[in-house]
Order: sequence, then structure tokens, then C-alpha cells
Amino acid sequence: MLDATIVLNRLKLYLNVKTDVQLSTLLNVKPNTITSWKKRNSLQFESIIDICELNQVDLNELFYGINKLRIAHSEVDGEDKNGVKMITSDLQFQYLLESKIIMPNLTPYYFPFLEKCEIAFQVITENMAPTIGVSSFVICQKVAMEHLVEGRIYVLVKNKKGIFIMRFKTLVNEYELAFTNDNSAFKDKIVKTDRIREFWEVKGTFSTNRISL
Repeated sequence: MLDATIVLNRLKLYLNVKTDVQLSTLLNVKPNTITSWKKRNSLQFESIIDICELNQVDLNELFYGINKLRIAHSEVDGEDKNGVKMITSDLQFQYLLESKIIMPNLTPYYFPFLEKCEIAFQVITENMAPTIGVSSFVICQKVAMEHLVEGRIYVLVKNKKGIFIMRFKTLVNEYELAFTNDNSAFKDKIVKTDRIREFWEVKGTFSTNRISL
């Protein structure tokens, strides 16, 4: 997830201001609002994006510390970073059938604050709204079934059945898991463990028009 303090410190550098008070004036917010953002690790993206557009600050540089989000096998801090492979909606069926074939051919993206993540799936249903919107990407780290944590959001890759994003509710028994959705219009699901090929824990979200924490 993005670190609000790091983003705000970068913003001060780009805007050539030294204090939170000066930054709050430019953002048209109260000084204690900046302090609140840091404590809650959250940001008011609308204000930040507006000031960036006005001052021609690159959002990728601000949020990710790099000029281009898409970097193939880039070296950062002396380490080879393979990046995150994006599984768009049109690739999901192919991923189900032949993930080992398509993965090496996908362009990697680098997210500095999510270095252990390997893959991102595009969301195609509204079952996790309003937490996660349709068309955004969930950036994930692979986990074993025994490491699932109640309340956290996961992507489940079911054998030849589909790719699903849900919130883990509880272990029903050694053969079944219960998952829920953030959209009350969708019912909870009981999933048989032997039908899940992969578990991916959601560590962050990304879309072309906004950053989500």
C-alpha cells in the first residue's frame, strides 16, 4: 500500500515547499488535515491530483517514485525486479487454461510499495463494491491456503471455473471455506478447497484514473 507520508514529502519537494503548513495552503486544506492524513495513512486524491495537474507534476513520479510505471525487469536499489504481471479481463480465461504459457510474455509493472506482489487481476464484477470498483486491478501476493486470514480480501483461481475476488470469512471444515462480499447484493459462498488452484492475497488496488489504498 502507498505510504501517505512518503507521498506528501515528495509533493513538498515537487512544489518547492518545506513545511506541512505551506503544503496545506497550496492544497487548500487545514494544516491539521495533513497531520490527519499521515496518521491515518490516507490521502485526499482529488486535491492532490488537481495541484499536480496545475504544476505539471507526474503522478507516477509522485505516487511511485519513478517516471514510468511500466518497467520490464528493471533494477531498483541494485536488485532485479521482475514486477507485477497484469491479467486484464480479456486474458483471464486464457490464464485459467495456460497461465505458464502467457505469464512470461506479459509486460511487468513495478510498484515500489508492493515489492513482493507478482500479479494483478482486473476486477470484472461488482461484488466487492464499493471497496473495489469494476475495471480496477487488485495487486496480489500468492499465499498458501493455511495462511488465509479472516477479513482479508483474496483472489481465488478455481480450476477451469473462473477467477473470483472475495473476502475470507471463516474455515467451515477441512474441505470447505466460507467467503463473503462487500456488496450486500451478493450472497456469501462456500468454496470447496480441492477446487481452488491458487490463492492470492490482495495487497493494493490500481486503476488508470485513481490510486486506491
